[in-house]
Amino acid sequence: MAIEWHEDLATGSIEIDLQHRELFERFGKFSAAFDEGTEPQALLELLTFLEEYARTHFTYEEEIQERYSFPGLAEQRKSHEFFMQEIAALREKIETGGPSHELAISLKGKMIRYLIQHLRNDDRKLGDFLREKNS
Repeated sequence: MAIEWHEDLATGSIEIDLQHRELFERFGKFSAAFDEGTEPQALLELLTFLEEYARTHFTYEEEIQERYSFPGLAEQRKSHEFFMQEIAALREKIETGGPSHELAISLKGKMIRYLIQHLRNDDRKLGDFLREKNS
């Protein structure tokens, strides 16, 4: 189960869409390393790379939402927090038990579902809202 960027996930905000593409790329690298049986320490480094980018991206999105008084900000923050908690839980599982095939399948399923649903639902609403504000 691979995760790839598709234009139907675009929000219409150039900067946000560029960041989403980067998030997909980083998740893809982490996922591939997991599949290849990469050592736990290297996986943790890739996970940190993904985590830092996600945090930067979420901060950017939330700042935009605050600036334009986006009515879905509270829901977005909750969703972003959930994603970061999932990454923290994954980190703990890798640190305590190492990578496993079962963990890889669970991880991919959760993360892919989150990213796709978040972009198609939450971030698309944000994109629509920003287009209305800027027209």
